[in-house]
Amino acid sequence: MPTRRDISDTEDFFEMSLDCLCVAGLDGYLKRVNPSWTRTLGWTAAELMAVPSVDFVHPDDRERTLSARLKLGAGSDMGPLVNRYRCKDGSYRWFEWRSVGHGGRGLVYAAARDVTEQTLAEERLRQARERERQLQRQMTFADRLASVGTLAGGVAHEINNPLASVMANVALIRARAPSFSSWTTSPPSARRSDACFMTMTSRWSRERRPASISSRPIRASISSSPIS
Repeated sequence: MPTRRDISDTEDFFEMSLDCLCVAGLDGYLKRVNPSWTRTLGWTAAELMAVPSVDFVHPDDRERTLSARLKLGAGSDMGPLVNRYRCKDGSYRWFEWRSVGHGGRGLVYAAARDVTEQTLAEERLRQARERERQLQRQMTFADRLASVGTLAGGVAHEINNPLASVMANVALIRARAPSFSSWTTSPPSARRSDACFMTMTSRWSRERRPASISSRPIRASISSSPIS
């Protein structure tokens, strides 16, 4: 049988524990709590024991909390349980529970460790990794745009160079063989079409160039100006 000294030592450990220790009934009410509850949540012991304990649990966590209580009442191990308890100021703290039920007495002996900081740190790490994945996807997409821009610039270059050469030769023929006016004098609409085509290819290459990649500009090379 435990002596009075043993009981006194147990009481001291109960009161000094940094974890939130409690004795709860299977009726859902806390029967006894240690001072850590008040330090962590702000509620007094009387306030914590006045209403069903599930009233302090975050609404999203109540279903699994009640399920764990039913397991304890049936004499089973409730398994790991992490839930959120409401503080007096309206905020929530994350608790990780270790509990054991005593069916004969209708009681549950439990210890809840405040893991709020650890949980928030894990969430910040998860968000940082998600931002890193998004950045990686954006960089991959930017590289693909750069490749498309390079291809577009190359196509425009390949189109403009031969066209510019043909137009330069036509201009030379006009200058040196004015007697062939019926052949060399092209309609104004044809000259405008030549210039328009070169302008379109140059603009097409610029528009396909990724604007966000300033370190790798892609420019279509045009060797001569359109004939006026």
